Amino acid sequence: MTRPHLIARLIFAAIGIDFLLHAISSIISVAATLNLNYSREVISLKIFFIILKLLFAFALSLILLFRSDWLIRIVAGTNNDQCEKVSSRWIIAGFRMTACLCGLLIIYRRIDLLPYYTHAISTVVPESQSSLFSNKTSVGIFVEIIKWIIAIYLIFGAPHYVRQQMRTIAVKQGVKI
Repeated sequence: MTRPHLIARLIFAAIGIDFLLHAISSIISVAATLNLNYSREVISLKIFFIILKLLFAFALSLILLFRSDWLIRIVAGTNNDQCEKVSSRWIIAGFRMTACLCGLLIIYRRIDLLPYYTHAISTVVPESQSSLFSNKTSVGIFVEIIKWIIAIYLIFGAPHYVRQQMRTIAVKQGVKI
């Protein structure tokens, strides 16, 4: 693997992680549309488009994270003779740095919502608002917990993802790790 290929793969991995987190965020949107003030047609149309957005973001993230070889060839080119080859240490370090950066960005984006969700967990909701409020809040808290777990996993370098990427690169290059 050459340097342009490594840089392109790392950029696509970071964008794929971001799309995956946006797909997880769509779960909150589904819970928010379950408002009893709207008609069934409006609710079903909103849910349809949110699910469509969820599927698009999820499919795009899987393509960018695991099947981005054709995009890498488009961006980095196929001329491998003029570029310097990169060692496996640089590849591992690049993927770990990208994962750590994505984890730090997730925490940076989520840190301002932490007081809101801790306050929502600690307060008791009146009975008149309990069904709608608790549904949205509980789904939001669940998604926030998932995002914090993903962020911590990424900050630790995403070891399973890095190993899987190294195996994929080794198979494509015909090298045994």
